[in-house]
Amino acid sequence: MAITAPIAPGGQFAKRWTVTWALDADTVATIPHGIFGIPVPVYFTNLNPAAYIGQVSRTTVDATNIVLTKNAAVGSGGASVELIAFLPLSQT
Repeated sequence: MAITAPIAPGGQFAKRWTVTWALDADTVATIPHGIFGIPVPVYFTNLNPAAYIGQVSRTTVDATNIVLTKNAAVGSGGASVELIAFLPLSQT
């Protein structure tokens, strides 16, 4: 399994990653976000055709991880998405 998810600058209130699955058979990417709470909202954008072929979806967002999945369709290797997680802000 070869999934890369380097963190990129995301601003003061967000974290941003580019998540890439290397192989068709790679299906689950677990990204530890380190936000110390459940990030709200979490968005991702498909960056290439392989991400559409793999039907990338967000499956879990909890206090420690964001989990993305894709199917193992032929041609889905190399799928890349940009993932952005926003820090939960106090309403006070």
